Amino acid sequence: MKKRHAALLAALLVCGGLAGCGATPEAEPEPEPSTQTEEVASVSDPAPYYDLGLGLLRDVDARDGNALVSPISLARPLAVLATGAEGATRTQIEDVLGAPVDGTLEAELKGLADDWSKDGDTFSLADSLWVNETFKPAEQFISNAEEDFGAEVYDRAFDSATLKEINGWVDEHTHGMIDSILEKVDPSYALYVINACAFEGGWETPYEEGAVEDATFHGVNGAETNVSMMYEQDASGYLENDQCTGFMKPYSGRRYTFVGLLPKEGTSVSELLAETDGAELADLVRMGSQGSATTGLPKFEGEHEMDLSKTLQRLGMTDAFDPNLANFSGISSERLCVGEAVQKTFIEVSEEGTRAGAATEVGIELTSMAPDLDEAHEVVLDRPFAYMIVDAYANVPLFMGTIGSIN
Repeated sequence: MKKRHAALLAALLVCGGLAGCGATPEAEPEPEPSTQTEEVASVSDPAPYYDLGLGLLRDVDARDGNALVSPISLARPLAVLATGAEGATRTQIEDVLGAPVDGTLEAELKGLADDWSKDGDTFSLADSLWVNETFKPAEQFISNAEEDFGAEVYDRAFDSATLKEINGWVDEHTHGMIDSILEKVDPSYALYVINACAFEGGWETPYEEGAVEDATFHGVNGAETNVSMMYEQDASGYLENDQCTGFMKPYSGRRYTFVGLLPKEGTSVSELLAETDGAELADLVRMGSQGSATTGLPKFEGEHEMDLSKTLQRLGMTDAFDPNLANFSGISSERLCVGEAVQKTFIEVSEEGTRAGAATEVGIELTSMAPDLDEAHEVVLDRPFAYMIVDAYANVPLFMGTIGSIN
C-alpha cells in the first residue's frame, strides 16, 4: 500500500498587545486584577493548562535561556486529535491535556473561544481543517471539529494553489503578523488542522517616555547587555510565593495580563520551572495583587521554534507516535500515527503593549505564605526571568516563556 502522510494538526496563535485582568468596577476604587463582575467562560481546573506550558518549557533546549510556548495553541489541536483517537492512544493524549475529552473539555474550549470573540478585537481565534481530496476522514470527526471547535472545512487538492490558500488564511486570521505556516503542501498528506489566533491591544497604563531608562540585563553565563527598562512606581499587582517574586501588569480592558516572575536570589529559571507546578501558578494568578511594587520590565522581542515530538512522548503521549500502537480509528479505518510536532512562537514587548504569536504543527502518518501588604517591594526584571500572558478572567495561560538574555 502506498505510504502517505497526514499533517493533522497545524495550530497558529498570534498575539498583539494584550488586555488586562478584572472587570470595570462600578465604584471608583480600582479592583484587583482578578476581580470581575460580568459572567465569563470558565474552566473547571486551570492547573492542567499551566502544567502543559511548564512541561513544554522544561524541555526547551535554549542556549540563551530564551523560550516561549503557547499552552492554549497546543491544547486545542491535541483536543481535536483526541476526538479521533481511541483506547490507550486517546487516554495518553487526555493525560497530556490533563482532562478527558468527554464533552466537558470541548465545551470549555468552545466557551473560551466564544468569550474571546465577544470580548472584542483584543483576542480573536479561528480553526480550519484542510482535507486532501483523496482522503476521506470519518464524518463524526469532521462534525466534532465543526461543532466543538467551529472549524471551517476545506476539501482541496494538495498542491501549490492550496499552499497559497492556507498561508493566506493564516495571514488573514493573524492580522498579518504571521504570513505563513507551511513551506509546502505535501500531496501525500491527508489532513491539516490549523488554529489561528490574533492578539492585539495595549497596556492599561502605557509606560511614559520618562519611565524608560537604559539599564543592564545580567543574562545567562554572565553576559551583560544594555537594555531599555520600562519602570513603574508603586504599581499594584505584586506577587510572591516560595519560589519567586513578580508582578501582574494588565492590558487594556483588564481581561488579560502580563505576569513577570523573578526567581528568588540563588534560584535559576530552570530551577523555578522544575520546582513549580500548574496548581501553584494558577493559585498565584487567582490570588491577584498581594500589594504594590516598583517594577521594571525590559523591552524585548524574539522568535522561537521547538520540536514537540520528544516532549509529548516524555509527557506520556507515546502510542500516538508508534505506527504499531497508535489508534486513530475515529479519524479513519486506515492506520494512522503522529509523525511530527513543531511549535513556533514570536513575542515583542514594548512601551505600548505586547505582540505574540505561535504556530503548532502536528503531522499524522498513514501506514500499513502571603507577604506584608504594607512592605515596600521592588521587582526589576534585570536578570533571567519567566513570564506569562494570561486570561485572568478564566485563569488560562495563553503564553508562557523565559528570558535568559536580551540582544
